[in-house]
Amino acid sequence: MCCPFHADKTPSCVITPKSNLFNCFGCGVGGSVIDWVMKTQGVSFRHAVELLKNDIAAASSSLAANSESPVKKATVPKLAAPVSVSADDQTLLREVVDYYHETLQQSPEALAYLESRGLHDAELINHFKLGYANRTLGLRLPQKNRKAGAELREKLQRLGVYRESGHEHLNGSIVVPLLNSSNDIVQLYGRKIRDDLREGTAYHLYLAGDHAGVFNHAGLVGHEEVILCEALIDALTFWRWGFKNVTSSYGVNGFTDEILQALISLKIKRVLIAYDRDEAGNVAAEKVAKQLNKNGIDAFRVLFPKGMDANQYAEQMVPPQKALALVIRKAEWVGSGKAPEMITGVRVNLKQIKKLQGGSMARLNRLCPVGIAQHIIQRGNNRQVCFNGDEDMAAYANWLKEFAEKYQVQIHAWVFMTNHVHLLATPLQENAVSKMMQSLGRQYVRYYNYTYKRSGTLWEGRFKSCVVDSSNYLLLCYRYIELNPVRAEMVSHPEEYKWSSYHANALGIESSLRTPHSEYLSLGNTNEERLSCYRELFRTCLELNSLNAIRSSVNKSLALGDNRFKLQIEENCKRRVTPMKMGRKCKKSLR
Repeated sequence: MCCPFHADKTPSCVITPKSNLFNCFGCGVGGSVIDWVMKTQGVSFRHAVELLKNDIAAASSSLAANSESPVKKATVPKLAAPVSVSADDQTLLREVVDYYHETLQQSPEALAYLESRGLHDAELINHFKLGYANRTLGLRLPQKNRKAGAELREKLQRLGVYRESGHEHLNGSIVVPLLNSSNDIVQLYGRKIRDDLREGTAYHLYLAGDHAGVFNHAGLVGHEEVILCEALIDALTFWRWGFKNVTSSYGVNGFTDEILQALISLKIKRVLIAYDRDEAGNVAAEKVAKQLNKNGIDAFRVLFPKGMDANQYAEQMVPPQKALALVIRKAEWVGSGKAPEMITGVRVNLKQIKKLQGGSMARLNRLCPVGIAQHIIQRGNNRQVCFNGDEDMAAYANWLKEFAEKYQVQIHAWVFMTNHVHLLATPLQENAVSKMMQSLGRQYVRYYNYTYKRSGTLWEGRFKSCVVDSSNYLLLCYRYIELNPVRAEMVSHPEEYKWSSYHANALGIESSLRTPHSEYLSLGNTNEERLSCYRELFRTCLELNSLNAIRSSVNKSLALGDNRFKLQIEENCKRRVTPMKMGRKCKKSLR
């Protein structure tokens, strides 16, 4: 065809549909379908992508046939504007929320983030009109040099949707609209979906002005008891798992007078304060409890494991509904005198609670003592593939290193298989392993879903782990992990498998991910002695008893060690770390 990018009288432009590439042998211009749209329509890269998504750019293919010249820079919008110039402030906000809501449902990266937080639920997304801001709103507005474009931008800037710089304020964020008792939108909350932003970037955003609105006001009507969270993500988590009588403060110091007055007007009798279990959350919860008590409302404190919030807790517990129900039932009264009766929005009877305590809830308190090594397994959901090649494993390793450093976890050994990962690590601060694995899992799921144009869960629930007795079992775990590819018959020797720590521990190849454990260092006085001694350990296979002990301990979240070690862990962590005896308890004989 004749090239539209220069005065071409003889056809010199070749388009290859199979590869979506074009090239002109006359002027040398070439590129992809996106480049074609950018050049013919006079738009930016992002704008071109939006045009292609909406099939509007197809018209550009007729340029050459009509002998039209390509547009140097478009000044007329090619996508329909989702907001109207004549709209009042409330209507304009609703139009913005509708657009963000539609954008969310077409954004794999945003849906992947919700999946990583356990919130990818159609009912939840539609009920609260959750959205996603990704800078595409401006591509649909008239240009600012047009009267309509200038007026719209001025209105959006006044409402706080746009900044003075001309950028969307909540860009890169999941958006939650906040309503007042009249069902008017009075605020927008944004939560950044990426955790690797530059230092100082705010991950939680609101429109300019005071905090306003009561989250899920309609869901509180008719209840005597309300769950109060510290953050909206936590409140969405409770709602997602069946606790509809939930609302939220706007951060640790965001319990507003509007929320208090709403609780009073709705005649709420009890509030379960489900703030984060950290120092700031504890202080804020005590302050809120005093305000509630002063106004005749009983206050209870929901106690998650130390350092955790509601979303983290629900993500790590199986099943989340029952785990949240139990932690609510065990909430502590904040007041004086005899505690009043508490009734949860989702009822769990005593038999269910006993079943949880004796069964799945044996995993309630994850063992994470500081300074003690842990064997960790993270599997793909239903054993599905979670690494398709070296690029995926390199990405996972990079983020593992980043979050291990961030949360102070030392990594001693690892192996990345196609559908699961083994790690041997030591936390240097409380709950460090949980924080590391949660951040790592979220980051990798977003990458994987975006790369392979998929959505949905990737990992098999929460990761499995067990504490390891360093003096007797640590080097066994080293060998168990690095021999995994051999047992899977992928290689005949661990040296042949690229994605394991054997290369660092046995061959001396430098790795910034590895921190040698003291037991490893005790293998020799010099590095060469340690490497040689470590290689000797692999001359024999692991005994069947050792294999079974390691597998049983990590799959049941118990302790791997001798009896003395297990007793010490039980005493320090106040949790059973040995298998329960099978069968029913014997009934006492009647005399």
